[in-house]
Amino acid sequence: MSSTFPIISINLPSIHSPIGNLEDKVLDYLFLVICCSEGASLNNPKILSHVCGHWRRIAIREPKLWTEISVHEELKRIPPTVREKQKKPRFLATLDRVEAFLRRSQDNLPLDVAINLTILPDNGDHIVSALRSNFRLHTRMLSQLLSPYLGRLRCLTIVVNEYPCLLDLQVHFSPAPPMPYLCALDIHAFGDSHPCLDEEVVALPLGYSHAASPCAVQDYCPRLTYASLTGVPVNFQRFAPRNLTELSLARIPCVPALTWHEFREILEANEATLEVLHLSSVSLPLMHAFLPITLRNLSSLLLTYAKPEQLLCLIEMLHVPNLEYLSIIDDHRAAGFPLSYGVPCSQGFFSVLSGLIDNFPLSSIRELELAHVWFFPGRHEDAGGHVINACHLDIRATAFDFFSALESLQVLHLVSPTTMPLDILNYVPPPPTSHRTFPLPPLPNLQELRLSEFNKHVVRDFLLTRTCIYPRNLETIHLEMPSNWAGDIYLDVQPFCKTPEIELVPRVGKRMFTVLNKPPAYWMSQFPPRRILDPHHMW
Repeated sequence: MSSTFPIISINLPSIHSPIGNLEDKVLDYLFLVICCSEGASLNNPKILSHVCGHWRRIAIREPKLWTEISVHEELKRIPPTVREKQKKPRFLATLDRVEAFLRRSQDNLPLDVAINLTILPDNGDHIVSALRSNFRLHTRMLSQLLSPYLGRLRCLTIVVNEYPCLLDLQVHFSPAPPMPYLCALDIHAFGDSHPCLDEEVVALPLGYSHAASPCAVQDYCPRLTYASLTGVPVNFQRFAPRNLTELSLARIPCVPALTWHEFREILEANEATLEVLHLSSVSLPLMHAFLPITLRNLSSLLLTYAKPEQLLCLIEMLHVPNLEYLSIIDDHRAAGFPLSYGVPCSQGFFSVLSGLIDNFPLSSIRELELAHVWFFPGRHEDAGGHVINACHLDIRATAFDFFSALESLQVLHLVSPTTMPLDILNYVPPPPTSHRTFPLPPLPNLQELRLSEFNKHVVRDFLLTRTCIYPRNLETIHLEMPSNWAGDIYLDVQPFCKTPEIELVPRVGKRMFTVLNKPPAYWMSQFPPRRILDPHHMW
């Protein structure tokens, strides 16, 4: 029995499109540009390998496409109906993707790995407990999957919201092999969980414990130039890299406690290369007898403190002749903001200002950030240590000397400022008399002023004062303020600078908005605002 079948002709224009005629070398180059350029999605190699069989073969045989691995997993309660539709749990699917990337990359190419894990807090719910157990099990599976490739790491970024996740992730990392490619180590453990004394103290991925090790960090990671550790317990007896250009230590748990001797050894090991140093709430014992250490190449210094006394010890220890950027943040006040608004700062901060004047090259600093640092009492005299009339600017005060020493400052960023630094910006010396001369206005080279989380009435007063005394105009005044203040004519900075910048924050908490919107006189510990300052009574 014979039968005839109709001939069906399908026109596929994509087969004859110009991109289908490109040579493999050209496609290789295009794939590398698409996958390796800055800001490219880390899922691009997988997408390209699923377009067609030809593209898949080209993508798989190019190992450079598979050297950037990203894991971003968040544990959250999924409705049962959605869970039933999933062919495989999300974390297991991610593990399959990571395994494919590792397999398709060649053995001699360095790897960039970024891991972000967020887990639900344990609230006693049996469902949450089961989900947490599975999540931590999958985290240990990820550790086992990555452990054979530690020697190829070039950049490692880990962000977790609980310290146990960090322990699960490093469970298969010890003993770690030498890592000749590793140049950047960025590890952050947030949340309220803290390590116990019986837990292993690590500096991921090095896997050091309390036991002495014959090799130090520089032997494992000779190319390590960037290290940022937040909430990570570190055995500082072994953590001594030698070629760091940037070091950031934040909220290091006291297990074991960091000593001045260990901290000094870290700085001395990187004395010739360190350019950026960030210390945030690092607990160091108070000490007053030590030799200063010179960091000639240090250009940026960020200091976050809870106790001014510890900050003063550090200032007296460091000698930074070429410092250009300085940031000082009151961590205690910032963590309690806005409830901390109006609370006087300790007198110890004025000792910090004196220490900066005596030990730091303030004349070379070009950019300064003061966040939640309150010059309060605002008119503190060195000699008597008392507060003079709130309606006057005391040119003998420590703060005035501090700002006067900033001769090269170009950018000033004040977060939650008090009236003192703003009054100094408005200082105009009266004509000299036969009995007295007055200092020149501080900050002669200031070009940009940035104000954020400020009290509306304090800044209003600052601008109204500039209207009356006509100080030197700035290039830029940047205000970061709630969108509710957009129509306030008293916050118009147009007359006082060439380039006004207004950044509106769409959502501000009700409590914070109340704090920022109330006149300072509402807070018993704050001075009332001064609408206009008479320039002849500012001394």
